[in-house]
Amino acid sequence: KSGKARIVAVGKNRPDSKVVGFLKKNTGIRYYCAEGGLRDQAKMIEKALGGKASLFIGASGAPAEHQLAFDYGVLGNNSIYSSFSVGPSITINTMPFGFRNQLMYGAINFRRDHMERAIKELVDIPLDVFVKRVNLKQASRNPMETIKKAFAPDREFLKTMIVWDEGLLQPE
Repeated sequence: KSGKARIVAVGKNRPDSKVVGFLKKNTGIRYYCAEGGLRDQAKMIEKALGGKASLFIGASGAPAEHQLAFDYGVLGNNSIYSSFSVGPSITINTMPFGFRNQLMYGAINFRRDHMERAIKELVDIPLDVFVKRVNLKQASRNPMETIKKAFAPDREFLKTMIVWDEGLLQPE
């Protein structure tokens, strides 16, 4: 819940993609496609925010995240850089980092209460638009073809497929 905060998401999805449609329909987040070089992206982010970011969250694992925040100055004074990525090494010039009074932290592991709260909040979000069902027998006959048919048309998504046979599950 963002209240009156200006939140900008930057990614590689096309403006007409399902991801962008989902953001527009279900959140107050403004989405911008990462086009052009990092300098252009930094200008676009600052324009969309109406200034520097007070909180910059990196989640893609791409080096561009910390480069935009630190090298191109998108992260403002008295601000926070948070990385939820299991990704690249981050290098910064510590002198301006210290003078700007910036804080950096990383978080990947969550406590049980975080997960329980997230599950309660996710119940109201129509995440089913990102899920596809696949017939187990069909997938078993030709797994690669099944994956291609299920996922190739929607290349803008990061996907996970879980297929199981309930008869093989062992109760704990």
